[in-house]
Amino acid sequence: MLLQRLRTSYVLEGTVLGWFELYLRGRVQQVRSTMSSSTPSEVLYGVRVRQGSVIGPILFLMYTADLQLIKRHHLMPHGYADDTQICGFCQPPQADDLRQTVSVCMTVSVCIDDVSWWMKANRL
Repeated sequence: MLLQRLRTSYVLEGTVLGWFELYLRGRVQQVRSTMSSSTPSEVLYGVRVRQGSVIGPILFLMYTADLQLIKRHHLMPHGYADDTQICGFCQPPQADDLRQTVSVCMTVSVCIDDVSWWMKANRL
């Protein structure tokens, strides 16, 4: 799914897309303890990277960029690493309008439903 998104949303192709494909494909994971270890299995979803990786969080942000759909509801997404907050902001004179938007459960509920649908469709 990420490779497809890199192709379509970011128009990556050729050598650059090949680098990402090499990075993402053929990865395995295994659990080990002092007494035994599991059979290695292929990582089919997610970007499993070492702690401190720079590319993993960047790929995650590129993957989740479509969460801008939140803006349709006159709210804003705020993303950091693998967290996303739904928030609203305005100039002080518009505070009552924003309070009204957020307090109307239907607006927030529909927004959360849209985000939930997107998350399920994108395996998050």
